[in-house]
Amino acid sequence: MGSRGGGGKRSSAPAAAAGGGSALAFGSDDRVTLAADQTKATAGFAVLLTQLITLPAARAVDIMATWAVAVSPTSIGSLAIFVDGVQRSGSGAWTNGAVAQLSGGVSWRETLAAGNHTITLQWQNVGGAGAGILCRPVTNPNFEHASMRVQSLVTLL
Repeated sequence: MGSRGGGGKRSSAPAAAAGGGSALAFGSDDRVTLAADQTKATAGFAVLLTQLITLPAARAVDIMATWAVAVSPTSIGSLAIFVDGVQRSGSGAWTNGAVAQLSGGVSWRETLAAGNHTITLQWQNVGGAGAGILCRPVTNPNFEHASMRVQSLVTLL
């Protein structure tokens, strides 16, 4: 298991491809999980998890991300899937009272061209007076996590 950008850790190990990505073969998938505690207290999206992929041909790709985070009082958080730097799907997490443990997920399917692609789960604190959103799989492993799975698909006629 090697370390991945964005603090992620691979839980499967497909063959490495040129350009640093993972070659997603027919019907294959790859999953990254957050390996270090993270806090996001400022506005503007920042990468939480990254998955680099290389597709040998144009393919539909399913992306699913799940998380459980702590949101400090009066903070408003947002998490989203980005494909090659463009936001595709998102969800929010917020609280107006005490610290809250919140969980959620987003998914996205898109046909991508052959070549290298960067899939990221990004997050931001979009408002409030609190300390932000926290994802602490080391400090609080039973309640906080983030993971993202990328799966290539082949259409059967």
